[in-house]
Amino acid sequence: MMIEINKLTKKYRISRNNIVDAVNNLSFDIESGEVVTIIGPSGSGKSTLLNVLGGLDRDYDGEVKVDNKEIREYNSVYYRRNIVGTIFQQFYLIPALSVEENIALPFIFNTKISKKQSKRKVEELLEKVGLQDRRTHKPKELSGGQAQRVAIARALIADPKILLADEPTGNLDSKTGEEIMNLLLNLNKEVGTTLMIVTHDTELISDSQKIIHLKDGRLDKSKMK
Repeated sequence: MMIEINKLTKKYRISRNNIVDAVNNLSFDIESGEVVTIIGPSGSGKSTLLNVLGGLDRDYDGEVKVDNKEIREYNSVYYRRNIVGTIFQQFYLIPALSVEENIALPFIFNTKISKKQSKRKVEELLEKVGLQDRRTHKPKELSGGQAQRVAIARALIADPKILLADEPTGNLDSKTGEEIMNLLLNLNKEVGTTLMIVTHDTELISDSQKIIHLKDGRLDKSKMK
């Protein structure tokens, strides 16, 4: 299994006497190369789950294994650079950098990657996401769909084993959103990266091998197949 989650629980203390279970006793497995959709209403635990799997939150109870190793046993920087890539809904591109510079950003502090290797990888990704003619453009010169493609390429630069997509079409019109989903699915088929899509949009689930419904931080078993 690529991902094994066993009794994951994450609590948030809102006040002294108010503790909220964002995720409560959650357990499921995901196989390598699967396309999985995590779906549920606001407050169902989707973002919390994404933060844990993305290595952004290690303060939880239960067990979360990725590639047969508990997430907290990984060096956090190594994990976020090499094991998992995250595509955020807000893109988070650096305004002063060009498209190719934004894509190469995760390699800047990696002394093991030469400039030649970085350039070759960026070139490969520019072709995959169809942005060869936008390489020198700044984020403000891009459409929403183009900016999302840059974010996807940046998340893929280190060849992660898992790609997490947080509402990847949330800020896009329906046509552009469909194009982005097709791009993600094609990348999954070509590279075999495990793809997890977190969304509230039920239209995005048709191409998933597994659909995980969340409600109030738990699996909504009434909707599970």
